[in-house]
Amino acid sequence: MITRRNDHTSAPEVARRRVISWERLFLAIAAHLVVGAFVVISLMPFIWMLSTALKEGPEILVVPPDLIPKRLAWENFAAVMEKAPFLRFYLNSLIQGIAATFSTVLIAAMMGYAFAKYRFRGRDLLFLMVLSSLMLPEIVRIIPVYLMITDWGWQDSYTALIVPELVTGFAVFLMRQFILGVPDELLDAARIDGASELRIWGQIVLPLCTPALAALTIFRFNHNWDNFLWPLVVIQRPDMRTVPLGLAILQGDYQTVAYHHAMAATLIAILPVVIVFLLLQRQFIRGIALTGLREG
Repeated sequence: MITRRNDHTSAPEVARRRVISWERLFLAIAAHLVVGAFVVISLMPFIWMLSTALKEGPEILVVPPDLIPKRLAWENFAAVMEKAPFLRFYLNSLIQGIAATFSTVLIAAMMGYAFAKYRFRGRDLLFLMVLSSLMLPEIVRIIPVYLMITDWGWQDSYTALIVPELVTGFAVFLMRQFILGVPDELLDAARIDGASELRIWGQIVLPLCTPALAALTIFRFNHNWDNFLWPLVVIQRPDMRTVPLGLAILQGDYQTVAYHHAMAATLIAILPVVIVFLLLQRQFIRGIALTGLREG
């Protein structure tokens, strides 16, 4: 026995649905176009930098400018290495960035765990003192920290570059807010099973905080790699200069006035930050979303 399906939808209703679907399609296309335009605008400085870094000197001054080089001048990167000890600058920045970032993330994870899950006398006051450090601009702390570094004889050393960046209020605050969301019942169950506090922190808390750790790693590495003012204050020896200092003094010390060489050096300088972001971008985006929605 075959039964027919009666479609009681009227013709005006069908037409209205078609209009709504076309409106949604138009809005989706318009939204993608707007987002695409903003993406192109945001990427234009990087595209221009890459284009200039691969051009020959006379080609940069052509009017109107060409975005695509006529010939890829890879020798610009070799010329930068010959004009300045950029590999040494790179090594100094890598040592500073990796050591300071790893130490900051490790210490912030420990302090955040203590502030979030332990109850002890003076906890709220100590956390308030940590938060109060966020109210002080970096320029205010430079003179007292510089005086301490000078008294201890740490000038022109990796210690002077790394130690002042070991603890930051923002890092502790971020980890504390995220660890607050870890269920206490999970930690209590681990304690009942005989797990030590260090094991609970390392095998339970840290894996659950991977998004926050990734976001904090990107923030701190980017800050340490791009830091210009503090290395400028404590570093005098040429062989201890970091990449930002090398870029700043490249024109003055080595008479580099060629824009294609300057862009080649800049392109080399931003590669570590781009690589770190690409490696941690998924966890970074997830961490931003979670820490933005989570209530303290």
